Amino acid sequence: MKKNSLGIAAGIFLIGTLAFAVSPGVLMGADENLGPKMPTGVMQLPETHHPAFLYVPENYDSAKSYPMIVSIPAGADDPGNSIQFWTSIAKRRSFIVLCPGSLLRPGSEPYLMDEWVLKLIDDISVRYQVDKKRVYLVGMSPESAHYAAYFGVMHHERFGAVALLGGSWDGYMEPMVRYASVVRKQPPFFLAFEKNADPDSVARAKAKAMAVEKKGYSVYLTQLEGDQVFDSAEFKGQVIDWLEEKSQEWYLRSDQSKKNWKTRFGQWLERNIKP
Repeated sequence: MKKNSLGIAAGIFLIGTLAFAVSPGVLMGADENLGPKMPTGVMQLPETHHPAFLYVPENYDSAKSYPMIVSIPAGADDPGNSIQFWTSIAKRRSFIVLCPGSLLRPGSEPYLMDEWVLKLIDDISVRYQVDKKRVYLVGMSPESAHYAAYFGVMHHERFGAVALLGGSWDGYMEPMVRYASVVRKQPPFFLAFEKNADPDSVARAKAKAMAVEKKGYSVYLTQLEGDQVFDSAEFKGQVIDWLEEKSQEWYLRSDQSKKNWKTRFGQWLERNIKP
């Protein structure tokens, strides 16, 4: 991924517990009636043990709720580059974007990374109005996409949909994955590979995608053609459109599944429990 210089709008934003270090009336101009104005734009989150970046739309309104992309960068990549990847389209679509630095090393267990990402999501959701049904996980490289494939399955309750850019379940974390068997625990997955991706990697990803689909998950896999690249406005728009559409479909199917289960359970009670 292309590395760009990043102008950081420094918000007074502390995130050990995401407590603000100034009194509410001082933070970026406060209205006496409305309270403090929340920091917006691109900001690096200080007071963290690992680098993390956040983008909040400049027109942020605490009376509304916002979708959020949780973007996992490549292991050696600066999360600042990952936030830059999303900033333009997030501004147009009014998305919050969270980019935690990766703690993953080749062959390392993912559990510390899991805790780190979940803590960040929770802290951001306390400070900003995040639509919890529109939180999307994206892996930005073969390594981070492999992690997102694992993480999206294991923490299905946190994400409306997952996008894997350049990777899949194929890799060393696969034995740690525990697939669900019920619809409400099976978020949809979008897999994409660039035109020049390694053919063997694509073939293995297709095989894994088909296997996961057979377990009941909604899985879509595509390979870019022509001049298309991941770092294009058109492709990013397609990814967001897919995540938005399929997440809502999934929630509807989940709700219907719950209703069907309650109906079947009620019928079982009528047959087996005599008054």
